[in-house]
This record gives sequence, C-alpha cells and structure tokens, in this order.
Amino acid sequence: MEIHYTNHATELVTRFKNMLSEDQINIIGEEHFSELETLVTASLAVVYAKSKHDDAKKLESLAHEIRLKSQDIE
Repeated sequence: MEIHYTNHATELVTRFKNMLSEDQINIIGEEHFSELETLVTASLAVVYAKSKHDDAKKLESLAHEIRLKSQDIE
C-alpha cells in the first residue's frame, strides 16, 4: 500500500510544481519538494490507518451487538 501513497504524493507535488514559476521552483529546490512528498506520503498513511482503525472499532461494536442479540434469542 505504501506505493499507492507514494504515487499520490508524487502526483500532488507535481501538480503543485505546475502552479509555480520556474524561479519559484528553483528557489524551493528539489530537496524540499522531496521532503514535501515524504510528508504527504506519511499524512496519507496516517489518515488511512485511522480510517481502518475506526472501521475495525465499528465492526467490533457490531459483532458485540450481534452476540448480545443472539443470546437474547436463545
């Protein structure tokens, strides 16, 4: 999944660079664009992990609810 984040981050940085003038790109420098790409990749990974954690908590809650209902039926 890391490659997926990296591809999105690369695309985002490329789009950002397209909005800048050549002088602005030169002032910022490739090292900073690379750092930006790393930060975006990490941010996407955090959001994805939180989303999956929240989904797992919802499933856990639903499983608990189903267990309680099945006990009531018996």
